[in-house]
Amino acid sequence: MEELGELSNLRRVCIDFTAGFVSGVVSLYVGHPLDTIKVRMQVTSGERCKGSLGIFKSILAKEGVRGLFKGALPPVLGNAPVNAVLFASNDVAKRTLKDVDLSEETKVFCGGCFGGLMCCLINCPIELLKVKKQGNVGRTMSYTKIIRAEGFNGLFSAFVPILWRDVPTYGIYFFTYNYLAKKLCEKQNPDRKSIKNTVGKMVAGGLSGLVIWTISFPFDAIKSYIQYHPGHRGTFRTARYIYRKYGAGKFYRGLAPCLIRAFPVNAIVFITYEETVSILNNYL
Repeated sequence: MEELGELSNLRRVCIDFTAGFVSGVVSLYVGHPLDTIKVRMQVTSGERCKGSLGIFKSILAKEGVRGLFKGALPPVLGNAPVNAVLFASNDVAKRTLKDVDLSEETKVFCGGCFGGLMCCLINCPIELLKVKKQGNVGRTMSYTKIIRAEGFNGLFSAFVPILWRDVPTYGIYFFTYNYLAKKLCEKQNPDRKSIKNTVGKMVAGGLSGLVIWTISFPFDAIKSYIQYHPGHRGTFRTARYIYRKYGAGKFYRGLAPCLIRAFPVNAIVFITYEETVSILNNYL
């Protein structure tokens, strides 16, 4: 019986991991062009900062449509597994806390925090190369070049702001989705295949994305600045430098394209994940 239980748990982890991977790939390609605009706004200054629409036009004029997807390969190779780890870790944490005397909402929050923590080690080097590629025009970037210039530790130069960005906010992310999905879906049968449930889950996912990006965006801006400018070290030291040089607005520069991207991406993440889980449960 114990072996059957272990096999059942392994099956669940594999299903969650696969579903998270699939939803990560789909959502990434939907949102990457706006992510490129966001990063350009975060790492550039002076005349090159033209607002999101200006940067969009500039990228199309100088680099074509391919420029909007610049740096997409590292996230596809990395963020899809990150998304897989996030959902699988979240589910493992919730099942571990199943018999613990905590409210359902607290368990959901803790599961999200644990998932965010597991993602940080993978996220740091992946986002480093993505930011380097997105922020540079006409220059080839690779991990080999980064390690030669900054050493192996350079791959994890923004680990602390990523911790601040991901751990608490993923707890809020899953908590918000869980709360809104209950409110927006059918009360009696929230898992039934219906237009109301599908739309409700997509809206809940989209709004959850807006909430966490609004909260975490200053840490994302600090993270991008540290990764793009290797001379800067220390989360709060960099925050003070950015504030003194650019003002408080720099911490939210690029938020508009990020939020425009966040709603559809996160709407797709949850519905794709849940549909993939449903399909895999029927065939595995």
